[in-house]
Amino acid sequence: MDKLLAWSTKIANGEDVDMSSLTYEQQILLKQMLLKEHNEQTYDDPTLMKMNMQIMAMTINKDEVSEEAFQNRIQASENFLFLIENVDNSSVLSYMKLIDEILAILKNFKQELEFGNWQFMANIVEIVGSSCQNNEPLQSDFMKFVTADEKDKKVNVCDLMIEVISNLLELLNSGNNLDETQLLISKTLYGLSNLIRHNVQWGAMFFTNPKSIHIIKQLFMIIDELNSSVKLKLSSLLQSLLTVSDVKEDSILKFWLDMDLPTNILKLLKFDEKNNKIYVLDNSIRLLNTLIEKKFITDILPDYKVSLINQLSHLKQTPTCWDRLNQNDYNTLMTYLSQ
Repeated sequence: MDKLLAWSTKIANGEDVDMSSLTYEQQILLKQMLLKEHNEQTYDDPTLMKMNMQIMAMTINKDEVSEEAFQNRIQASENFLFLIENVDNSSVLSYMKLIDEILAILKNFKQELEFGNWQFMANIVEIVGSSCQNNEPLQSDFMKFVTADEKDKKVNVCDLMIEVISNLLELLNSGNNLDETQLLISKTLYGLSNLIRHNVQWGAMFFTNPKSIHIIKQLFMIIDELNSSVKLKLSSLLQSLLTVSDVKEDSILKFWLDMDLPTNILKLLKFDEKNNKIYVLDNSIRLLNTLIEKKFITDILPDYKVSLINQLSHLKQTPTCWDRLNQNDYNTLMTYLSQ
């Protein structure tokens, strides 16, 4: 990338450069740098999306591909993220057959991580989340595409992201790549959350995947070791699941009961030097309120109720927390617990 930046500066300054020695991928990235510098648009966005996907989807072989080529893929994924911020661009992913390419990359995530491509994979799952955010047609488009896993079983993007988290949790338990692992877990939870929100079909896919309840339980088991970003994305995923949950569906009700959320959310209601992000507290309190409102929680055991009240009372007694907390949600929850 340093070489490309140097060339970009030379061209911007009117100097002549010979681009014949650049690879195809490097030429695309250099052209995009120049477009950003001059605020010009010589390619339309769909063409730029295809160009970047060609780089992102290149064959992975650490022995044959240079480190610069791997960096090019990261830059291409960042360019792609920038392009799909425009909802018109993200809405044509299916038409342009780019969802197939995204699934193919996700399917090979183990190999990507073996080569150390953590940031690249984080960008890939963020592409899923950002493109599906408030985009119901694209959520449905993703449903049309499946690929085969290692056992030749058909899997969709939801299955693949659940598998990614499942494997990452194994890495966390072994104490390897802690920061990179948490970054990728956070981004994958974000991708799942936006894929599922208000989409009953994706909700059903999540609820029927036997690994789904397992990964959430595992995350709560190690919640004290996780950073604020993972905690927030976990509570956001649970909020998304509530938008597609019907209390009359026995399988869905069982899912929520198995989660034992009054106990688990208690683990998120902490405010200290390590846990000082108000949005984690706000989201957790709102989640409990929604569970109660939708009748997924109809009774809390007395001991847990007392623990929740004590934990919430501690938040109120801490000015640096209480002054920033959503007090309406807090009071709603305390009213229920005090009954």
